Amino acid sequence: MSRSGARPAAIGSSLAAIAMVAAALASGVLGYMKEASVDFRWAPQAAFPPEITRVENLVRTNLPEGAPILYVHPDPDPWLPGLWQRALYPRHVYVVQEREGPSPTARAVAKVLGIRYAVSAGEPPRDLGFRWRVPLPRLSGYPVDYVLGELAPR
Repeated sequence: MSRSGARPAAIGSSLAAIAMVAAALASGVLGYMKEASVDFRWAPQAAFPPEITRVENLVRTNLPEGAPILYVHPDPDPWLPGLWQRALYPRHVYVVQEREGPSPTARAVAKVLGIRYAVSAGEPPRDLGFRWRVPLPRLSGYPVDYVLGELAPR
């Protein structure tokens, strides 16, 4: 092949490569813009299930601002307690996992840390010695009930 024949083929290959890169960039930019508008517009409203938003409002209504909460649950799965911690942030949520029977660990943690309020999760939620209690909404897909209350001093 002569040099003059190789040059148009190289130019054609270069132009094809440039067109492919430009198409990929255009596609990526358009896709990012489409997804970013959804992510950034709706993410703050959809970060938590509506039940957690109602729980957050109940906590805000019934507890003093910034009061820490003890979250007592029977399930070793860390996802649900983590959801509660994130939803109630910046309020401190201390998690205790206890299965059945009396709750000496939960009461000891509350006493040591000076925690006056607790959420008890379970079927049914265990009574941690509440002075008063308020039922909280059940989360979709979780067969667990919740109560929020003030711990009676011991």
